[in-house]
Amino acid sequence: MTERTHSFEVLEITKLVVSPDGADGAVIAMHCAGGQGVQLVLAPQQLAQLEGLLDRANLEQMEHQQIH
Repeated sequence: MTERTHSFEVLEITKLVVSPDGADGAVIAMHCAGGQGVQLVLAPQQLAQLEGLLDRANLEQMEHQQIH
């Protein structure tokens, strides 16, 4: 199976639904350029992975801002 990557310019995050205990993961809905609506459905493991990536990005930004 050939993997294809799709790129969308996200204009607005319209909804974020996370299960209270994280057991059901999350849904992130957004509006994109060209009028497309996109929903990302994340299983619990992928939600945890996204949270970890965002945490690392925040730490890197904080470190960069402290230097300047």
